[in-house]
Amino acid sequence: MKKDNKSNETKVMKQKFSTEIRTVFDKEYVKVFFLDNHDLNEYKMLLEKRKEVKSVSITKSESRAHGGDTLTVYPKPMVDGRALEDIINISLTKYLSGIHEEFVSTVSEVHFNDIENRILSALDSAKASVDLCMAWFTNEKLRDKLLEKKAEGCEVRVIRYKDGVNQSKGVDLSNINHIEIRGERHGIMHRKFCVIDNQTVLDGPYNWTNNAETKNDEDVLVHKNALELASSYTKEFNRIWKLNENENLQ
Repeated sequence: MKKDNKSNETKVMKQKFSTEIRTVFDKEYVKVFFLDNHDLNEYKMLLEKRKEVKSVSITKSESRAHGGDTLTVYPKPMVDGRALEDIINISLTKYLSGIHEEFVSTVSEVHFNDIENRILSALDSAKASVDLCMAWFTNEKLRDKLLEKKAEGCEVRVIRYKDGVNQSKGVDLSNINHIEIRGERHGIMHRKFCVIDNQTVLDGPYNWTNNAETKNDEDVLVHKNALELASSYTKEFNRIWKLNENENLQ
């Protein structure tokens, strides 16, 4: 009975709007017709939040079967008309059923000054995990923040370059789950990135060192709500970790 009710509900929702794929200059787009046009601006804003949608405009209908205003929806490159039509149908059906989806946009910022505090602020947001892959790590203030997050219950892992600088001047990582490695191609392990809760990424040339903060001209990029980017970095972090953990897991 639950399946029947759900199916009937979907049919009722579909009666409130219909979609039609059209083509202009070999490019597909979707027209959306509504039984009631009073909430057209709300529907427009809803569809504009979809990452697959390039633009949405309110246009006069040229169809005899559907008079009044309609929505004209254009897809982003690599999204065809059929896929766009499916996305529109799912989004509108959920919305008309009272299910309001939340869309969070990625925010990327680049910082050239006060970088240490930018990193500390990002680390303060950590709720579950921090994965750091850093060529050189000599900044004790940043190390202490990792220890603080660990004490709060976050899983903290660090990959650091195994060289003379880190051995003589590097921070003490004995209380943090970490490994020290060489470059895979017999060069320097030069990576510098941090993933927080698999959704925030810090990357750029800035090493977590005192010189980077007080002497060098540096920059760091902070990407918030960057799920796809964070997943790519986490995947690479896990690959490096598994490749080396049996040799020198501390």
